[in-house]
Amino acid sequence: MELSIEIGGCAGVRLTRIRLHLDESSPSGLAPQIRRNYSESMSYDLTIRADEKHSRSTPFRELAAIIEGLPNIRPNGEMRFALDDLPRRWMEIDLEVVSEEGDSVAESWRSYDTINCIRLHIPYQFLGKAMERDYLPTAFAIADFVGWPLYDDQTDRFLLKEATASKSWWRFW
Repeated sequence: MELSIEIGGCAGVRLTRIRLHLDESSPSGLAPQIRRNYSESMSYDLTIRADEKHSRSTPFRELAAIIEGLPNIRPNGEMRFALDDLPRRWMEIDLEVVSEEGDSVAESWRSYDTINCIRLHIPYQFLGKAMERDYLPTAFAIADFVGWPLYDDQTDRFLLKEATASKSWWRFW
């Protein structure tokens, strides 16, 4: 048996999610084990959305095919992917159906033809010092495909591809 608990955060920071597994093979039959994975730790969050009201959608299958074709990407659930380049990089990519307020309205038992929000979660232990090199190329590739801007939930600003490009050591600008 499994019980999942998610403790929400503020300003786009997901604090933690814990899964409690009851091991039926233990002598008592109820010895709990707590398993954590990367999605359950504090993360740096980015969002790709058409606008604040999430008023436009994009076809799920087309987007999923594009994302799965990106380097180091693998499926990580029904509507989820992961940038899996361990031990150096890890980023979760969640394709979501959300309300105007940005709350998830997707039901786990149902499949969806379109999504209206893409959330990216980078656990802080994998963030490193070069987000522009390690994560933003993947994030911008997804944003460019759907034609929506990339939003940084921590800074409360939209990211521009040109502003995040690293400057060559020999260029003056």
